[in-house]
Amino acid sequence: MSIGNVPAAPTPVLAGAVLSKEPLWLRRFLELMLCAFLAYVFTDGTLIAVNSGVSDMTSLVLDSGEGDASRQIFYIGIAILLLLIAARHGLSNVVSPVPASVFIVVFWCFCSVSWAIIPDISLRRVILATIIIFATITIVSALGPLRVTQLLYRILAFFVVANMLSVVLLPGYAIHSERELDTALVGAWHGLMPHKNIASAVTALSAIVFGYHAFLARSWKSAVLLVLSVIFLLGTRGKTSLGIVVPCLFAGIMYNHAFRTERQKFLMFASIFLFVAGLAVFAMVFTPLLAQIFDDPASFTGRVAIWDIVLRYVEEYPMTGAGFGSFWLIGQDSPILRIGGDMPWLFGIAHSHNGYLEMLVTTGVPGLVLTIIMFVIVPFYSFVMADPYWRKINGLYFGIWLFAVVYNLLETHIMNRDRQVWVIMLIAIQVAFLHRKREAGTGPRIVLDN
Repeated sequence: MSIGNVPAAPTPVLAGAVLSKEPLWLRRFLELMLCAFLAYVFTDGTLIAVNSGVSDMTSLVLDSGEGDASRQIFYIGIAILLLLIAARHGLSNVVSPVPASVFIVVFWCFCSVSWAIIPDISLRRVILATIIIFATITIVSALGPLRVTQLLYRILAFFVVANMLSVVLLPGYAIHSERELDTALVGAWHGLMPHKNIASAVTALSAIVFGYHAFLARSWKSAVLLVLSVIFLLGTRGKTSLGIVVPCLFAGIMYNHAFRTERQKFLMFASIFLFVAGLAVFAMVFTPLLAQIFDDPASFTGRVAIWDIVLRYVEEYPMTGAGFGSFWLIGQDSPILRIGGDMPWLFGIAHSHNGYLEMLVTTGVPGLVLTIIMFVIVPFYSFVMADPYWRKINGLYFGIWLFAVVYNLLETHIMNRDRQVWVIMLIAIQVAFLHRKREAGTGPRIVLDN
């Protein structure tokens, strides 16, 4: 994947508004840093996936919550390097790339530490989450959306090919074996990733990137990579990713098409409004059926039971929650031991399987409201108000962002430290933030080609 008409030497400064002539070695260093960062995130902190199962699921919830020291050192090291690079242009460049909306959510999460069940665990987790946010946003602003898109394409291409080769050449390594404690995992592909859920999420994002480029540029390379992505995604059996990847890819393509004229732009977002309204009408008409589904704890592969436990706690502490990162995996004080005592299988759950409910149960109603406003409504507004000048690249990231928004209805990735979909969602949000308007010196028109 290449982006035409991009000058070789100048790159955007951290604020992303004007051009600066960074030394070539520094640009290459930032590119290497981004590749290492994403590779580490995609493999969940390791390139060696050990799938021996967990003999005692209760050990997960009784864990002290100390965290992974090597992971913390890796991300702190990247953050320090980026801080030093940003400071070269003045201290204001340390914070200028970060949208104010992100600051607000992070501030509330830090506030929640004061009432967290285990404050020191909560503080460590919110600091790590903040470091991930800072590192992702800063490096996107430093390299610019053009170069980041190129590198993201190449990294995803590497993992798709490597994952497929690992399944063919090393099936005992790349496929969940019968030793798994969770029998539902047996036979599912995970490739280089340690778990099929991670593999399915990353591969779905790959399908969006390759599918978008194949459609836009008529690229045979992207078409081949798209086919490989679809095959591997089917092998992972990731139902959530499989269910939403096609609509999100289609939405990205429609975004690019709609921004050709104001009339088409209006029709697209009017269609989105009508679709959401239609869902609301559907929910009202079929309320009895939906109630029956959600009354069954086994619905959505057991997620309803998890959500019920979470909502029980929210009823007790609606405005504060348990404190950021202070509900699951915090040891003997975990609320799950008290509320979910009649369902021991819940002791092995690490999150709410819903990013929005996770923010509700850990940061209260204010945290949930801020999360929806800052990571759903504000980015949507940014995409809507973006200058048509950027429609080609914005269409790609609109599809990625939409995937992340919907994905978090069944998985917990928003504000969840270095979860894969969350990091890519941050990249998409930052691209939308940088492209809300076109200013002099922001660079040439974006053209995706072969």
